[in-house]
Amino acid sequence: GSWKLSDLLKLILVSSSNSGIEIISDRLSLLQEFFYRKGHFLSLMNKKAKALGLDQTHFLNESGLDINDSLAGAYGSAVNVATLFDYAIEHYPDIFGATKYDSIIITSVEGKFETVLNTNKSVSEIALLVASKTGLTDLAGGNLAIAFDTKDNGRIIVVVLGSTQEDRFLDAESLANVFKK
Repeated sequence: GSWKLSDLLKLILVSSSNSGIEIISDRLSLLQEFFYRKGHFLSLMNKKAKALGLDQTHFLNESGLDINDSLAGAYGSAVNVATLFDYAIEHYPDIFGATKYDSIIITSVEGKFETVLNTNKSVSEIALLVASKTGLTDLAGGNLAIAFDTKDNGRIIVVVLGSTQEDRFLDAESLANVFKK
């Protein structure tokens, strides 16, 4: 089937599909190689990080998956992740907003429906959730970024890095609850 890029990105973010982002990156890279050079997409990712002042962030691949047992696919601090997450939510609210739901349904150009479950098991536990993004690799551990609105404090972004696959949800909920008291 044929899918709109925005719908594919929603699917990828909600389901944490590393293979999906690699496929999009490969297709875009083929176009960019025709017009520019090999590796241009990854280069643009790192240029954007630099332009946003993310001095502790560097991408070695598009997905962030570990390259081998000792080299991660991406590096970044919690503050840098929060800054990047905030930028993404502000500039692409429709795409990142899909990550606040337990599941989403997207429709292909031909009318085929796909239902995708969110890898963030705690989305329904966080009031006023704006967006969320999970991450998990052997080297980085369990990671989770969430953004939520509060009545008094505006938007708050919580980033948990280096937790476990299950505890990242509890860690983020605990931190979110601190701001809601």
